[in-house]
Amino acid sequence: EAWENDGNVGRAPLPGGMSYDDLPAEDYDWFDALLRTGIKQEHNLSVAFGKEKVDVYASFNYLNTESYQVGNNFERLAGRLNLGYTPIKWFNINLRSSLSQGLNNRVSQAWDGGLGTAESTLLPFYSVDSFQYATGQRNPLFKTNYLDWNTLELRTINNLTLALTPVQNLQIKVFGGLDYMDLRDSRLEDSLWTQTDIFSKLDQKNITNYMVNGTVDYRTDFWESHTLSLLGGWEYQQSTTVGEYTEIKNALGHIYNTMEVYDSPNADTTVTEYDDNQWRFASSLFRLNYNFKDKLIVNMNHRIDASSKFGKDRKTGHFPGLGLAYIMSEDSWLANSDKINFLKVRASVGRTGNADIPYDAQFGGYSPGSSSNLYAGQPIVSYASLPNSQLAWETTWTTDAGIEIGFLRDRITAELGYYNKITRDAIIFVRVPTSTGQAGYFDNIAQIRNRGVEFMITSRNLVGDRFSWRTDLNLTHNRNKVIDVGTAQPDALAGSGDTRVIEGMPMGVNYLVRFSHVDPDNGLPVFLDADGNETYEWSEENRVPLGNVQPKVVGGLTNTFTIGQNLEIEILGTFTIGGNIYDDAAKRQLGVWTEWNMQRDILNRWTGPGDGDAIYPRLTRNSTTYGGMGSEWFYNTDQWLYNASYFRLKKLAIKYSLPNKLFANKSWIAGCDVGFTTINLFTIAAYRRDPEIVRDLDGPQAMNLSPNVTYLTPPQERTFNFSVNVNF
Repeated sequence: EAWENDGNVGRAPLPGGMSYDDLPAEDYDWFDALLRTGIKQEHNLSVAFGKEKVDVYASFNYLNTESYQVGNNFERLAGRLNLGYTPIKWFNINLRSSLSQGLNNRVSQAWDGGLGTAESTLLPFYSVDSFQYATGQRNPLFKTNYLDWNTLELRTINNLTLALTPVQNLQIKVFGGLDYMDLRDSRLEDSLWTQTDIFSKLDQKNITNYMVNGTVDYRTDFWESHTLSLLGGWEYQQSTTVGEYTEIKNALGHIYNTMEVYDSPNADTTVTEYDDNQWRFASSLFRLNYNFKDKLIVNMNHRIDASSKFGKDRKTGHFPGLGLAYIMSEDSWLANSDKINFLKVRASVGRTGNADIPYDAQFGGYSPGSSSNLYAGQPIVSYASLPNSQLAWETTWTTDAGIEIGFLRDRITAELGYYNKITRDAIIFVRVPTSTGQAGYFDNIAQIRNRGVEFMITSRNLVGDRFSWRTDLNLTHNRNKVIDVGTAQPDALAGSGDTRVIEGMPMGVNYLVRFSHVDPDNGLPVFLDADGNETYEWSEENRVPLGNVQPKVVGGLTNTFTIGQNLEIEILGTFTIGGNIYDDAAKRQLGVWTEWNMQRDILNRWTGPGDGDAIYPRLTRNSTTYGGMGSEWFYNTDQWLYNASYFRLKKLAIKYSLPNKLFANKSWIAGCDVGFTTINLFTIAAYRRDPEIVRDLDGPQAMNLSPNVTYLTPPQERTFNFSVNVNF
C-alpha cells in the first residue's frame, strides 16, 4: 500500500532477494520462536550458632533463573560468612565476608536484536540469501543462535569492624571494607553472523572499591531527663577500574573458557589495555543528638566531602542538616486521651550533594574513529566531551515537615509529610552545535525545584486470634519545575525521545510538534505551527513543550490477611494516576513504512479520499511525504503521548506454616513454611504496553532527562514462585 501511495506500480520488492513465490502459506510466529516460559529455582541454606565470646553465621545460595527470552538465563553461586568475637568485655571484632560467581547468558533486546528487529510475520525466519535480510542483520532468531554472549562475574565483599568501649558511654569504631569484582563480558561471533570470520571478544574489568572510616561516639545523661550523644568521624573511599579488551580472529571458543582459543593456527589476536575509571572521596562528619524525656528530639549534623570528580578548587562540599521532632502525646494534656494514643510533629532542613557523574567529566575525553570513518585515509579522533575545570558539586537543599498520629491504640496510624527540594548547580551534559565537531560538556547549568506531599495510613481493620485484616495505603504527589537554565537553549539540554530542560517546565519535558488531524482528502498529516495555526509543513521550529512528565499521584495498596495461626495472605497493588508516556518507537511503527514491524493501531490509517475517521496518515516509504520531513527519525509529535494511568496487581503471596504438632516428635525440625507468590499477575492500563517504563539508557543523566520515554523496552515478566522454608 505504501509502495502504491508513493506512485509505484506492481508489487513492492521484498527484503533479502526474496520473491512472492517464496512466501509460505502460513505466517511465521516470531513471538513463538523468541519467547518461552522461563523456569526459576533458588536454594538457600543458612546456619547460626554462638557461645560466650563467639558468634558465627554462614549461608549458601544457588540461583538458576531463565527469562522469557529464549537463550537468556542467569546462574549464581554465593556464600556468606559472618564472625563476631568479643575477647574482652570492652572490645569486639566483627568480620563479614561474601563470595559469589554469576554467569549471565545474554541475548540482545529491543532495537539491538530482540523482537524490536523482527521482520514481518509474512517473512520466513531465514531468507533465501542465508540468514539475513536486505536491511542488514535484522534477524533476532539468527542473532540468538549465532552470537554467543555471556557475562561472568566473580565478586567478593569483605569488611572488618573493631569496636572499643574504653570507658562507659564512649565507643570507638574503626571500619575497613573491600569490594572486588572481576567482570568478563564475552562474545563469540560465528562467521555466519559476521559474514567474514569467527571472532572471540572479551572485555574484562577488574573493579576494586575500598573504604575505611573511624568514628568516636559519646553518650551522656544529665539532669535526669536529658540525653546527649556526640559523634565525630572520618571516611575515605576509593574505586579503581582497570580493563583489558581482547579480540581474536579465527578463535576456537570463548577467551575466558580455554587458552586453546589462542592456539588456533590462524588466530590473530588484538589486545588493548585501558585504565577506565578511578575516583576518590574523603570525608569528615559530625553529629549531635539531643533527647528530652523521649519527647523532644534534636539532630544536628554536618559533613564535609571532597571528591576527585570535580575541578580544581571545586572538590569540597559542605552538607549541614538540622532536624526537630516533638512527641506531643507525651504531654499531660494528651497522655490520657482514649482516641489519640500517639502524636508527633517533625521538621528538618538539610543540604545534600550529588557526585554521580563520570570520573573524568572535568577533563573531557576523546572518541577514536572507526575503520569506516576516515579522513585522508586516516582514522578520526574527536572530542567525546569537552573539559570543564569549574565543574562542582550539585547540591540540594531539602525542607521537610510532617505529622504522625495513632488512633485507638494504633488500630489506625497515619503519616502526612511535605517536602520542598531546591537543586542548585544541577549537572547536565550540555550539547554544542555539531558544526564544531564536538559533542558537548558537563556543566553546573540548572536550578530545579521538587515539591511534594506524601501520605501513609495503616488500618488494622479486624484484629483477632482467628482472623486479622490490615490495610496499608501510601500516596505520593510530586511536582518538578526547572527554575533556571541560564542562557542555554532547549536543544543544548536534550534527552532521548525529544525531551528537553526548559525553564518553567518539568525536568525532561517532551518537546514535540503538535499533530492536528489527517486530511480526509489526501491522507496527509496536518500539524500546528508554533502559534497554533494548521500547516502541512513539517518543521522542528514548531516544537513546543507538551505533556505531563510526572503523574498526579503514585501509590501502593497492601491488604494482609491472617487466618488462624498458620495462614497469611498478602495482596499488593501499585498504581499511577495521570501523567503521560512517550512511545519513542511509535514514529517508526505508526508512520513511514520501513523495515520495522508496524503496530496493530496502523489499521486505523487513512485508506482513501473521504476517510474522515483515520487516526494515522497515509502509508508512505518516503518521509518527505509528511510535509518535507527529512527522516522518519524526526517524526516526534504528541501523537505518541499516552495516558500513563494504570493499576497493577504487583504481588500476591500466600504463606502457610505447618502446625507445630507435626514436629512434636522430630526434635531436629523446628518448623516449616510453604508459600506461593506471583508477581505482576495483571495490569489495567490506558497504555497497551508495560506502563512501568524504564528507559533503556544507562546512568542518571538519561533517567533524569527522559523520565517518561520508552523505546522498545521489554516488559517486566510475570512470575509464579513456590517456596518451602524449613527451620532446624
